[in-house]
Amino acid sequence: MGASSCDRAAWCDAVVRPLVSPGRVFGVVISLPLAALGFLIGFPLAGIVASYADGGVVRVWPPPDIRSARGAAIPMVMAALFAVVGSGVSGGHTGSTAHLAVTLCEVTVLVAVLCVDLRARLVPTDLVAALVALALADAVFWSGLGVGRAVIGGAVGFAIFLALVALAHVTFGDGALGLGDATLALAIGCITGYPLVALTLSVGVLFGALGAAGILLSSVVLRRDGVGLRTTIPYAPFLVLGVFYVLAGGRFPF
Repeated sequence: MGASSCDRAAWCDAVVRPLVSPGRVFGVVISLPLAALGFLIGFPLAGIVASYADGGVVRVWPPPDIRSARGAAIPMVMAALFAVVGSGVSGGHTGSTAHLAVTLCEVTVLVAVLCVDLRARLVPTDLVAALVALALADAVFWSGLGVGRAVIGGAVGFAIFLALVALAHVTFGDGALGLGDATLALAIGCITGYPLVALTLSVGVLFGALGAAGILLSSVVLRRDGVGLRTTIPYAPFLVLGVFYVLAGGRFPF
């Protein structure tokens, strides 16, 4: 009887209490208004993405038609990311309200980078510069990070991907990886800092490998011509997904 009570108490300490801790409960509660905020921000963001993709002047108005698939996609994605990442940051006690606010700004710019690269195969330099500025500001508010670790993380991320760009150019030719991917890795390193940049880029590379494998497999199943080992794909979206995984509180998936 005593042993059973001890086991039950240990199970409660290990499983139940983390789920009902004040920080975790606050993270769940705040996710609903954050989702609504992300949904609203998604409309002008969709206009910005369309401007970059079309090569025109950046505009946030008029918003896209919500009845179209493309018009509704970005607001829905933003709602989900604001809820998940906001809940992870709030429940993880990683910083202040200012940290949460800046992190959500980073999420917004990262979604823009992801969508622009998918549509136009482009990683805009001004969006990467905005990410670096936000990351260095956020490093002040992120408990345990600091500007020093953010700068080191950026240098490590840039160095790693600069080497990968050179290797990909020799192995696969032009278009496999570009300098834009290396600068994005720099920004990602500044966002997560050192040593968390290693986890972030590892997850991004893993997502990229899974995405490439999925494309090759689908080409075989659907018998699509022109898709092979030298087929290039936008890589920034996978790196961005790695950042979202870490910001949401993820750990190594293996």
